[in-house]
Amino acid sequence: MKKGKIIGLIVFLMFMGALGFGILQIVQNPEKYQKKNSNVDVILDATSFYRDNKTVNESQLIEMNGQPDSIEEWTYNGLSATYAIRTLYYGNYSYHFNHDMLQRISIDNAEIPYENKNDILTMFGLKKYSNTKINDLNVSYRADKCGVYDFWIPVMDEDSLDEIRISYTSLFEQ
Repeated sequence: MKKGKIIGLIVFLMFMGALGFGILQIVQNPEKYQKKNSNVDVILDATSFYRDNKTVNESQLIEMNGQPDSIEEWTYNGLSATYAIRTLYYGNYSYHFNHDMLQRISIDNAEIPYENKNDILTMFGLKKYSNTKINDLNVSYRADKCGVYDFWIPVMDEDSLDEIRISYTSLFEQ
């Protein structure tokens, strides 16, 4: 009987080791094991606003999108400093610049439909990496380290995204 118990224990330990190895692979490379949905429409490729490891400047944005509907210059009062901001408006899209570098894209009154929360990042050309942190409160959604500094949907419901903030730096957190 002892020999049978030992063999059973060995088989059990081998099974648990294989299971542990499989789980470790999924945890280390989640992108590899996530279901890919190629039918998701990209609303805005947030990563397309990078050039040579920095964000686009106003001239490059105008080359991409044409002349803005309007331009506003204003001051952002952060916790420790004030920042001169220049905002270019294209419909309900706002592109906020500081020192001629894109800091944030805001989309207001968007009402962008979605079916699955797992598709939200893909809709904006972003990805969930192993170090991406997602905070989903059902009425808001936030992800960092997803291809941009911070991706935030402060207002949403079960089937539409109403306001979107895509930040390329920490400026608007200061």
